[in-house]
Amino acid sequence: FFVNDTATTEIYTEQIVGSVRCVQETVPEGQAVLVDVNVPKLKALAVEGYLIFEDGKDKTFDAEMISVIGGIIQIGTEKQPYKSKLTITLHGEPDDIKLPQFGNKVIGIRDAQVDIHGTPKTPTWTLLKQTAKVGDKVIKIQSSANWAVGDEIVIASTSTRHQESEVRIIKTIKAAQSETEITFEKPLKFLHFAGTYK
Repeated sequence: FFVNDTATTEIYTEQIVGSVRCVQETVPEGQAVLVDVNVPKLKALAVEGYLIFEDGKDKTFDAEMISVIGGIIQIGTEKQPYKSKLTITLHGEPDDIKLPQFGNKVIGIRDAQVDIHGTPKTPTWTLLKQTAKVGDKVIKIQSSANWAVGDEIVIASTSTRHQESEVRIIKTIKAAQSETEITFEKPLKFLHFAGTYK
C-alpha cells in the first residue's frame, strides 16, 4: 500500500484483540515509511518507527484504528509545512474491536509523537467589513488574508445564540489592501452584524 524505498518494509502480524483475530500493518521501530500514495482502508496500523507523509499532491489515508506506540507520525515540519490536502478518515462502528486503553475508531498515542504542520493561515480571525444578511453568498472582511479556495471558514454568530455561527467553504476569494471579498455556494442562514451595538 505504500510506495517505498529500499529501507522501507511492510510487516503483517496477526494479533488477538479480545477474542477476534485481525491483521495489523506495522511500521517497526528503527524503520521509516514514506506515504506518497492514497492508502486504501486498513484494519489496524501500529506505528513504532517513523510514518512520514510526503507533500506534493493531495492524499487520503483510511484506517479503522491507528496506534502510535513509541513512534512518530510526521506531516510537514515547522520549517516546511505540509501544503497539500491530506484527509485521514477513521472508520468504525460502536461495537467494533477496541484497542485496550484507547477504544476503536481512534488514533491512540503513547510515548510517541504526532507532528502536524500545515500552511499557516493569516489572519486566523478578522472582522466583517459590512453586515452579511440572510441569503448572502458573499462576505467582505476587513483585512487581506492568505486563505485559499477550498478552505473552510466560520462566520461567527453576532447574536446571543452561538448556534448561529456558520461554516462555509471558500468558493472564490479576492484580496485588496484593506478588505477581502469571499464567496461561497451555500447562502447564509443568519444575519452577521458588522457594526457596533450602542
